[in-house]
Amino acid sequence: MLQLNPGPRRSLYAGVAAVPIVVGQAAGRPGVGLVASIGALAALYGGFGTAKQELAVVSTAAVGLTASIAAGVAASGHPLAAVFVTTVWAVLTTVVCRVLGARQPGLLMFVLVCAVGTTLPSALAGSWILGVAAAGLFATVLMGITVAVRDAVEHGSVPAPPPPYWSVGCCRWRSSSRCPRGR
Repeated sequence: MLQLNPGPRRSLYAGVAAVPIVVGQAAGRPGVGLVASIGALAALYGGFGTAKQELAVVSTAAVGLTASIAAGVAASGHPLAAVFVTTVWAVLTTVVCRVLGARQPGLLMFVLVCAVGTTLPSALAGSWILGVAAAGLFATVLMGITVAVRDAVEHGSVPAPPPPYWSVGCCRWRSSSRCPRGR
């Protein structure tokens, strides 16, 4: 009834968004951590190419998300300016995403981040922007490492990890009907 399309394990990459939240909480600035976690969502644009391609794609998305929050924060506190900036940002990101051939989620995240930025207090603009940029950098590094390890394992330069602990235990029952992998 419901079938998910195969693809990269995006939940692993999106899970990196928890790191800025924890860091913000530990630093006594949970709001900054929550907003900074937006930058970690740059990892959602990756997962399909080589390590070099992924670094380029995810870092470009991180820069785009940082620019989006900066555009939004610049218009915060002024309702008409917020509508104007968000509209112009939507047009601009549509063009850029079309030219660059952006992967899913496409321009949605950039416009959403700009709109979120318009609601934030401009007094902390530097904190918002630096937080998103730092989380985007973290996502880029994590994506690069993950894809490099995946490529190394697929090409045989690094041995594959051992099987999970539960598959080792069933090997002793291989001759019996209790083994989930059969005979």
